[in-house]
Amino acid sequence: MRKVVFPAILLALALCAAPVLAADPPAKPEMMKVGSTLVELKTMDMDGKAVTLNSLVKPNMLNVVAFTNSACYACASEAQVLSSIKGKHPDKVNLIGVVTDISPNSYKALPEGVKKSFSFVHDAEFQITPLFGFSSTPATALVKGGKIVDLKTGFEPAKSAEFIDYIEKNL
Repeated sequence: MRKVVFPAILLALALCAAPVLAADPPAKPEMMKVGSTLVELKTMDMDGKAVTLNSLVKPNMLNVVAFTNSACYACASEAQVLSSIKGKHPDKVNLIGVVTDISPNSYKALPEGVKKSFSFVHDAEFQITPLFGFSSTPATALVKGGKIVDLKTGFEPAKSAEFIDYIEKNL
């Protein structure tokens, strides 16, 4: 009986796996650049619920997508500056924070007022960040009308005024 059952099980497994193995792997999104349309990017909010980055984008506003990490002093400084910009232009600026830490709770160290200014998502596996061409934080993507308007890496707290001008020129 064993001689018949084992080959039958192997045959059944092979038949079940064949369609999966023959299927094309899902297409990986292309890296986005200035002028690209924002592709549908699946992620999780800070409560672990599935969302898309695109669902957080507001069509008639400048959407500032800030890539941040809790171990990054410049990231926290940038978040505070962005929060102040949103305070001056609440109907023109939408802030989306992409937390790249392994732990989704790392963003909680930000001041309460800053956290309320952003819609945060979690990129624990660092899959969204490279699609924007970023390999480190802080990094910022500006999205307007569903298109990437600009991409910027780094933030210098001493040059906050220049950063504010940069954002406000894109309003």
